[in-house]
Amino acid sequence: MKTGKDGKYTFYTFRPGAYPDGGEPEHIHITIKEPNKNEYYLDEYFFDDDVLLSSERRNAAENRGGSGIVHPIIESGILTVRRNIILGKNIPYYD
Repeated sequence: MKTGKDGKYTFYTFRPGAYPDGGEPEHIHITIKEPNKNEYYLDEYFFDDDVLLSSERRNAAENRGGSGIVHPIIESGILTVRRNIILGKNIPYYD
């Protein structure tokens, strides 16, 4: 996806299920590509209400691009989350 001039973005997906072995919480991987920068990954989108999202996992997050823990709410009948991405935050060798 591409952000608008105001930096906002929207994407639609299903809430993912946990891995079959039950060892990983629900999550969505994200990679950022900015003009004139190498691409880099951010912390996954993790769902705050996921029972598999342990305190250890929360505390181990690097907060790449800011916190990836999102708080799902229902808006107009659609499960919705918001995440503000801070470009370059906690990304090694970003500059």
